[in-house]
Amino acid sequence: LAEIKGRYGFPEGSQQEVSEYLLKRFLSERNSSPEATNPVLSACRDLHAAATAACGSELADYLGRAATNLEKFGKTLEITDGQHFATLLQAKVPVLEPCQLVCKDSPMQPQFTEGATSDTTPVTWAVRGVNVPQ
Repeated sequence: LAEIKGRYGFPEGSQQEVSEYLLKRFLSERNSSPEATNPVLSACRDLHAAATAACGSELADYLGRAATNLEKFGKTLEITDGQHFATLLQAKVPVLEPCQLVCKDSPMQPQFTEGATSDTTPVTWAVRGVNVPQ
């Protein structure tokens, strides 16, 4: 792990600090050199290979799926069953709003945008102001 971290110049820090760094670096590299292989993706592939060698493919599967998601980032749309339902009802009760996913006090949370976003800003859609009972 230290060798992979050193090869790509990833900093030390808490899980949240490293997550924020990786997100910013991934998006920065993607925006500045969209055709080049993203170093965060390369590091994820290397980490997946190391985990597969150490633990086997079944235990390393999650990292493989993470690498695949980074490869498809911005090119595909993944929709959960709940999002299907919210989309179908959007014409009746509009609840989906554009947002960016940001790291705050915990892992990724939606930060809703007010108004238009730029073409380079990654946008997702999330539900706001709906009480969903547990």
